[in-house]
Amino acid sequence: MAEIPPKNPDREAELDAVIASYLQHSDKDPDFDRHEFLQVHAQFSAELKELIDTENMIENMAGPRIDQATEENVEPTPRFVDQPTIIRNRLQAEAAANSSIESDRQSSEDPSIREFGDYILLEQIGRGGMGVVYLAQQKSLDRLVAVKMIRRSGETTDDDIRRFISEAQAAARLQHPHIVDVFEIGEMDGEYFFSMEFVTGKDLSRRELQETLNTRKIAEHVKTVAWAIEHAHRNQIVHRDLKPANIIIDEYDQPRVTDFGLAKDTRRTQQLAQEGASIGTPAYMSPEQVTADDDRVGPASDIYSLGAVLYSLLAKRPPFRSRSALATLRQVIRENPILPSDLDPTIDRRLEAICMKCLKKAPEERYTTAAALADDLDRYLRDQPIEAVPSNPVTKMGYWLRDVPLIAAISGRSVQSASLGQRLFQLFVPIAILLSIFILRTQGCSRTLTTNPPTSIESSRITAP
Repeated sequence: MAEIPPKNPDREAELDAVIASYLQHSDKDPDFDRHEFLQVHAQFSAELKELIDTENMIENMAGPRIDQATEENVEPTPRFVDQPTIIRNRLQAEAAANSSIESDRQSSEDPSIREFGDYILLEQIGRGGMGVVYLAQQKSLDRLVAVKMIRRSGETTDDDIRRFISEAQAAARLQHPHIVDVFEIGEMDGEYFFSMEFVTGKDLSRRELQETLNTRKIAEHVKTVAWAIEHAHRNQIVHRDLKPANIIIDEYDQPRVTDFGLAKDTRRTQQLAQEGASIGTPAYMSPEQVTADDDRVGPASDIYSLGAVLYSLLAKRPPFRSRSALATLRQVIRENPILPSDLDPTIDRRLEAICMKCLKKAPEERYTTAAALADDLDRYLRDQPIEAVPSNPVTKMGYWLRDVPLIAAISGRSVQSASLGQRLFQLFVPIAILLSIFILRTQGCSRTLTTNPPTSIESSRITAP
């Protein structure tokens, strides 16, 4: 297998942005000119040609469009504002509320500050595939809220509006201390919006936050989120986009789940993904989401994503990552993640076992419910026997052998990066087998001569000069 050349981080980041742009344009515009796109981005012509060649195959596997690149290559959506900014915005809001003239003047100077019904939009704090999130002051209750509005453009369809409203309705059905509350859903001057609780804090995708978390705190946070997701499942809501960026750690050091834009309401026969919505973030999607097997996309898919979140917090990287979203999808379907303890030997093997049980390819092999996952994490925290079976040396050897390129090829799998040990094993094992056969045949010939000594005539012939 050829050695992979060293990566240029700046070029890799630019390539990921170009690939994400390509996917967005090709999904939204049926007349998208791919040849012109290749000319504009000629420096990535080889990668883009490979992407176009495999696009049909991946679309057959992935079904609905994918608007996001791999998690580690996407700048996290800002979902928090620090305290000085909040104070500044409060002053701006009060000044705007006390004087309509002042509000008009501020709006003309800063387009992000404007009146919108009962809200004063202060600044944009987030942007997704379909909506824009603003920090706002609610005038009637004198409080800060987050207002999400659908991004209106010539490409916005009635289906986009229905999905936007469905997101708000799904989140509004869930009343849980660890799920961000939705306050109001409405429409004003042709703009659809919903307001929700504004949570100060940082999301779990922030590296500086991850570095402050010890193993026990990681287990506590994931356990809390698992109970919140269990509440959603009991209300027939499947999140389908659980990832570190959608889990905010608030000012009280408590996790809060947000962004139900891809939520699936299991009570409905027509689901959002079947209407063309994105199906998740590749690095955190379950295999059944990638293959668009909607009948199997249910609570077990969220359990897989919780395992991927746990993995990313333990190993400081997602279970699967590659140079593009398409390559990551292939890994999700075909490969098994590297054991976290192979990346960091200090990781607790029992917590690793819980993580790997969540990441089983087959939904039925994962925890049966999010509550069962939370219970196992609780047993881990109380130092009691866990349901998941820790990886033993035999299991680890099985994983290691399975990723030897030759063995993987025989079993119909692909390996993105085999270790030096696996390559040497592949090289020397055939030699060892041939040498063993030669030794056995030699020993067999020796035993034959011993058990059948030559006759006297043959002996005389041998000894005669």
